[in-house]
Amino acid sequence: TVRARPATGLELMAGVTLAANDLALSVTDLRPGCAPCLQPVGPDRVSRQLVTPEFAIGWRPGGAGAVLLFARSARTARVPGWNLLARETAALTALPPETGWHHEAGAKADLAGGRLRINAAAFTATTRAAVPALLDIDPLAAIVPADMTARGLDLAVMARPLEQLELAGTLALQRVRWTDAVPAGAPARPLFAPDATASLSAAWRQPLPGTGANLVPRLGAHWRSDMAVAAGAVLDADGSGVLPGGIAPGGWQVN
Repeated sequence: TVRARPATGLELMAGVTLAANDLALSVTDLRPGCAPCLQPVGPDRVSRQLVTPEFAIGWRPGGAGAVLLFARSARTARVPGWNLLARETAALTALPPETGWHHEAGAKADLAGGRLRINAAAFTATTRAAVPALLDIDPLAAIVPADMTARGLDLAVMARPLEQLELAGTLALQRVRWTDAVPAGAPARPLFAPDATASLSAAWRQPLPGTGANLVPRLGAHWRSDMAVAAGAVLDADGSGVLPGGIAPGGWQVN
């Protein structure tokens, strides 16, 4: 990683990570009298070198102001291994590397002597051969690598109107979808990616005399829109009904 400050308030960063991935697969088919027994197609070891560069820029107007403007781009990459949901030898193949780019730009503000903090950012990302996480969710699922895109906005606000009181709120809007038509056997849209989430919280820090400790009661409320959790209709979490199309309804959670 290399960092440079060519001007007052301006910081540049560039870095690269080189990672060696060496995966091996061993299969034991415990089905009595299986014929044929499950075996991987092709080699049972995968070795790949992954290169993930990252670039970032940050600028504080005025040199040391309370506002930071930033932008960042980073490549993502991983080796997902094999299709572990295979039910026959022909499907137990090595999956292609999952690669992509993530870009974001935004601003951070630290105002009123730290009593008000605001973070806001917009992002866009593309992923090639994304592998949905379907294990333990959909018993009839198939792993179908497919390209996907994501775009959205994130906002987080923290306020401390009193020394002991902290208020916080977040809002995230995003659209995560398959790049082309929904692949056969894949969920209608990428899993666990609601289009909107929001949260509110309040905490009170109460010192306990003579102990040096603090009691911090906290109340939080979280909301999300509906999201895909499976490739098809499945039972909901408590087993009381069916989620059509594998879409879990949104709602609030208070804790």
